[in-house]
This record gives sequence, structure tokens and C-alpha cells, in this order.
Amino acid sequence: MKTSRLLLLGCVALSGLLAGCRTVLSPPDPRVTVGPELRRALFVSRFLTLQNGAGFTQIQANLQNLRHRTLRLQVRVDWFDATGVAQESLTSNWRYVSVTRQTEYALKVTAPNPQATDFRLYIHEAKRN
Repeated sequence: MKTSRLLLLGCVALSGLLAGCRTVLSPPDPRVTVGPELRRALFVSRFLTLQNGAGFTQIQANLQNLRHRTLRLQVRVDWFDATGVAQESLTSNWRYVSVTRQTEYALKVTAPNPQATDFRLYIHEAKRN
């Protein structure tokens, strides 16, 4: 009886420990890459892709800052056509985004042309100076 109680208590403690080690972020799409330094600071709460009325692909990633301070991010989107050829775009340059503490930010990006139908989104924490 005592052994089964200890075993049960050990299992409960181990499951709590493993739950605490779980990363907060699980990328919502394989085309999204989030830097490992953000695994407990940033949560992608929603991710959408759609075609607008003009035939351009649009993406929206809702980024939730879990920290108690403003989170400075660098984001970049690389666009590709249906054959995998990279499409030139201003979004291929890193840009800075600030997400206020404990809030959500809707990152919206539109493809540079209707042929750009695939993408890769990169999100990293901005380097501190």
C-alpha cells in the first residue's frame, strides 16, 4: 500500500516536472521559424494564410508576448513562386517589431506579387546594443 502511494506520488511529481519543461511555443506552420531564445517569451496564438481580392497571398501571425517587458523582435518573410523561385520583396529584409509586455500583436504581411504563393517567416529576438 505504501509503495503504491509513493509510486503514484512519484508519477504525479514527474508529470508536473515534464509539464514545466514543455516549451510554450509550438510553431503553427512548418514555414514559420521562431528563434529558440523566444520559446518561453513568445506564443503564436493564431496563424492565417489567405488570398486577398487582388490575388495576393497574405499571412497574419498573432504574436503574444509572455514576458513582463516589451519584446523587441526581428522578422523577415521570404516569398517563393509555385516552382520555388525566390521573389524579390522588401519583406526579405529584417525589420524590427516591438510587442508590448503581456499583449498580442498581429503581424500582417502581403506577398510582393500574385505569383508569390509560398513563404518562409522568420522571427528572432532583436540583438541588444
